[in-house]
Amino acid sequence: MKLTRSLRTTTHDLLFGADDRGPDDEFRLQFEAITRLDPDEKSALRSVIEGMLIKHEARRWQTAKG
Repeated sequence: MKLTRSLRTTTHDLLFGADDRGPDDEFRLQFEAITRLDPDEKSALRSVIEGMLIKHEARRWQTAKG
């Protein structure tokens, strides 16, 4: 923490590069807006995102096997 304070940065920035984590610029505003949703809306959105990611991974595995 002392290092982050003296460098005026965050632990995230020290551990990860700018492109390593977080949403890309295309989705940054949407992810900021998500922080303002109520818990039920966040839960529903999380389920949709997880479903899309599972579908994507399943397609990748099918392609790799195929």
